[in-house]
Formats: sequence, C-alpha cells, structure tokens
Amino acid sequence: MVYRVSKVLNNNTVISRDEDNNEIIVTGNGIGYGKHPGMMIDEKDVRNVYVSKSKAFIRRFAKMVNEIPDICFLEAEKIRDLAQKELNKEMSDNIVLALADHISFVVAQYRNDDTRAMLLNTEFQKIYSQEYEVALKAVKMIEEDFGIHVSEGEASAITFHLVNSETGNSSNDAVLIANSVEDILKIVKESFRLEDDDELVDYSRLIIHLKFFVKRILMNETDDETDISLLLNPNEGIYEGISECLNRIADYTEKTFDHKISETERFYLLIHIARILQKKFKEDK
Repeated sequence: MVYRVSKVLNNNTVISRDEDNNEIIVTGNGIGYGKHPGMMIDEKDVRNVYVSKSKAFIRRFAKMVNEIPDICFLEAEKIRDLAQKELNKEMSDNIVLALADHISFVVAQYRNDDTRAMLLNTEFQKIYSQEYEVALKAVKMIEEDFGIHVSEGEASAITFHLVNSETGNSSNDAVLIANSVEDILKIVKESFRLEDDDELVDYSRLIIHLKFFVKRILMNETDDETDISLLLNPNEGIYEGISECLNRIADYTEKTFDHKISETERFYLLIHIARILQKKFKEDK
C-alpha cells in the first residue's frame, strides 16, 4: 500500500490515511524526516501501521509520541509481539501506548533513583499466570535494552496492561474478574478443605475456566441449558458435597452480578471441581 503524509508528528512518526480515508499512524525510522503533507512514504521504511476508527486513539498517540522517547515505543512493540506469540492472542493497539508510557516511567524512575510500591498482589499473578510469565520476560527485555535494573514487581503492572489489552475490557473489569475468581476459588477450597496447588494441572484448568466464566457473566452471555441430573448423581461417591458447593457459587454470582448460572455452567464447574477432588482422594488413600 502507498502511504501519503497528512501530518508529520516527528522524525519517526506521521499521520496518513488508509484506503477508506480513515486516519492512521505510520511509524518507521526517519520516515518523517524532511517530509511535508502530500509527500509519499517508501513502504520499505514503514515499521508499523496503527489503524483505529477512534479519533481519541489517534489524538492520544499524536500527543504521546512527542512526550515519550521513540525507543520506548520500540520496546513496547517488541513486548506486544512477544505477548501475541506466546499467548496466541491478538492485542489491541492501545497496549503499545500503555506499555510505552509505563516503560518511559520505569526508566525515569530508575534514573531518578526512585521507587514505588506495586499495587497488584500474588492472587492477580496466579489467576493471570500466562500473562505474568510474559511480563517477567518483558522485564528482562527492558533491563537488557535499557541497561537498568527493573524490579520483578513491575511485571505485575505489565500483566495488568496485557490483560486489559486482550480482554478489551476496562481495567476495572480485569480487577473484578481476578477478585471474583479468587472469591469462587475460596468457596471451592472451603467446601472441600483444599489447599492451593498451583502445580496441579486441573487446578490451573479450573482457574482458566473461572476467568472465562466470570467474563461471560460480565458480557451477559449464557450457555444453552443441559439437565445435569440426567448425567450423574452429584450426591454419590466423589460428587458428594459438590452440589452444595455449586449452590454457594450460584448464590455468589446472583448476589454479586445478579446472574443465575445455568445448568450447563453448573455442569462444567462440576467437572473441573471433580477432577481436583479425584486427585485429592487418590492422595488421601
């Protein structure tokens, strides 16, 4: 595609327009140097193109690109690419702005010999464990590329940005999902006197299921009904007590979200909980 300059933001960033005449941000090393509106951009010099129907995004990018060093945007793009590859999820373009701003702040903080307390706790890191692992790698990348020491605590903030980008929800939703998952896990653990077992595959699967379960509730999505009474008797053998646990979870979702969980949702929760209990019962024998 041929890009024509609409406005030069700096030596490495310009505003152009796509085929639908929407404003886009085009970045590349030196693509804005000596350019004027109407001039063409060599496609081989283009590093990234940001397409957004949101004028607010374009305005925010145009403002930040002159406040934050270009190297921070480069680093943010590298972290975004890493996250998309390792999480196998598309990240919104907002992640680049959020990360560039955060990286700029972290670098300035280090050079000013300043420190701050991190707000996110280990529960958030546990519930978003895959994102947290990517964030830890991002911290190492920042250390190597900027030659600074970055606290591992910064990985929590990067995790926060990654979660917001992949869910497309607000930061409040990300925290609400994490808190709700932890509340439901507490109900399950109290019901069967279970301990945390982060290494247990079935425990991790339950956490992943609960994240999507809560997200569906927030998005007002429901599953088709299935009568689980036709599939098993939850009061026999390993399923003893699960019915009461599911009732407690149902009470929680109704009080917290005004949402009545479907029989299908109960069934999938039952399966994940039963897998954990099977492991527990085998170890107790």
